[in-house]
Amino acid sequence: MLINLFFLTLLLFSSLYSTSQFNGIGNIIIALLIIGFVCIPVLYQKKDAKVHLASLVIFFLLLLSGVISTFVNLDVGLLINFSVLFLLYLVSTAGMSSFGVDANDLVYKATLITHIPLIFVPLLVDGINRTPYYGIFYNPNSFGSVVATLFGFVLAVFLYKAEQKFTDNEIDSSIKWEFLFLILLAFLVVISGSRTSALTLLAMVAIGFYLIFVMLIKFNKLKPFLKMILSTLLLGGLVLLIIRLTPFYDYLMENIIGKFIVKSTRGDVLDMRGLVWQQTIREARLFGNGGNYFVTETVAASHSTYFSVLGEYGWIPFLLFMMLMLYMLYKSYKFAKNNVVYKYKYLPLLVSSSFLILSFAEAMMFKLSMIAMFLLFGNILNGNAKKGKDASFLSSGIKKIKLPKYRIVLRK
Repeated sequence: MLINLFFLTLLLFSSLYSTSQFNGIGNIIIALLIIGFVCIPVLYQKKDAKVHLASLVIFFLLLLSGVISTFVNLDVGLLINFSVLFLLYLVSTAGMSSFGVDANDLVYKATLITHIPLIFVPLLVDGINRTPYYGIFYNPNSFGSVVATLFGFVLAVFLYKAEQKFTDNEIDSSIKWEFLFLILLAFLVVISGSRTSALTLLAMVAIGFYLIFVMLIKFNKLKPFLKMILSTLLLGGLVLLIIRLTPFYDYLMENIIGKFIVKSTRGDVLDMRGLVWQQTIREARLFGNGGNYFVTETVAASHSTYFSVLGEYGWIPFLLFMMLMLYMLYKSYKFAKNNVVYKYKYLPLLVSSSFLILSFAEAMMFKLSMIAMFLLFGNILNGNAKKGKDASFLSSGIKKIKLPKYRIVLRK
């Protein structure tokens, strides 16, 4: 029960962090929740935890580089951010492994339970009251990135059910509702006007079809493959028809395609980001310029997780951070490729992809896609996810450690 509450609260505030009401304290609440979870295994007197050595080494080096950046720039905020990131890693790996639960299932359900009301209640109450639309969030890009991440969650389960249809001729009747939900989420991304989120949606769909293609080829399912191609063409034609004959087309032209055209004619497709990124690369040092670099030295914020790390922490932490991201993406891909029958086999990869793509043009640190990615990644490493036939690779590199047994006595 306590773990469920932790997941619900952490994932909820990872998006409330992007609202006007919680923007100032959201990061503090997230940090306190992560620190608080470290105490849960102690309260439950858990003794076993799994540690993945390769990822632990990368994280330790990343934390060490953050310590050096802190001393170089005399900015303790840099150390706090990387320390919370390291604790999130420990929570998702050693912490969750001590309970032996499948975090994929928990993260999926907790995300839907917390974010469906967060997105749709304001929409039902106020309607589409502005263009671009952003609900309770403080700007359209924040709203679009949350919806795009939720799209990845739903798409992961939809793709699994579609794969089962093509390979075993079995279909879950709920797949049609998930398909309609995906269209609705895509519509919300379009009316948000977030170009980064729209491109993220397209990328996740492309990744999903590639994964199904690989799975069908792997099991020599040529007939289902042809059926998939035909279904894709029919489905694509249906979607294009829906877009053209509904207001969706007008929203798409005005909020997404129109923005690309207007900004490209002005020679600034990246909307000031390009200038900031070029300056960041020119002025980047080995251990950064401090947490206020994008406040005092540039004409705008970084609007990018990667350039934020590069400008504030420097080249060494940036390279270690990118090494970690690529390692997480690789493990997620292997998990999707090697798990045969598992509902959430595509979830880690699609959520990781959403974070990595959104991070190119949005600051995503400690937001929904990042928090979820870490929790799912830890679940892969410690082997708590239900495994398919070919998932024995999950246990490689894992060491089991003993936690000291604690006894807590409450006194009046």
